[in-house]
Amino acid sequence: MTVVPCVGGQVVPCIPATPNPSEGCDGLDDDCDGDVDEGCSCVNQNTQPCYSGPPVTQNVGLCIGGTQTCTNGAWGACAGETTPIPEQCDGLDNDCDGSPDEGDPNGGSACPTGLNGVCAVGTQHCVNGSLACQQNVQASAEQCDGLDNNCDGGTDENNPGGGAAPRIVLGRCLGEPSFQEGQASPASESGSRVRGQLHQA
Repeated sequence: MTVVPCVGGQVVPCIPATPNPSEGCDGLDDDCDGDVDEGCSCVNQNTQPCYSGPPVTQNVGLCIGGTQTCTNGAWGACAGETTPIPEQCDGLDNDCDGSPDEGDPNGGSACPTGLNGVCAVGTQHCVNGSLACQQNVQASAEQCDGLDNNCDGGTDENNPGGGAAPRIVLGRCLGEPSFQEGQASPASESGSRVRGQLHQA
């Protein structure tokens, strides 16, 4: 069926613009078959709101919808939308679940703390929207173990453990007893015999 339009109060016959017309998705009956824009998803230049992420995340955190524009009878990409991404350490809700920075995002890597001794090595953690290097070991009283336990830059200073009863040790901290190789030995704490002799400094 051909539609005869009325233009300016006058009946105007429908005349196809080309010998083999096709719908131009323009709101007109381009092929004069009585149907307008058949086969078109939309009318060119029309717009509509859109969002391609999970519906429950729209307008949560950073996630917002965008706009689609009709081009050549089809809806284009959703321009201007923001959909969920993995959480980042930035104080924002990147995955749009209602909570920013959950799960210590970007954390877990080893890092230098800038401190001395056993306090020198740390692990990165997300703190208040930025990565911070937190030391793995806290400073403690100095011990006779060849380490800087109190993280002051010195090792085994001030004779840690000195003055105690003699005992078998692997090292020597000034007044600490040491065990010399090659001489008769007493029994160890476990009851076994070891080579050497206990010396009190």
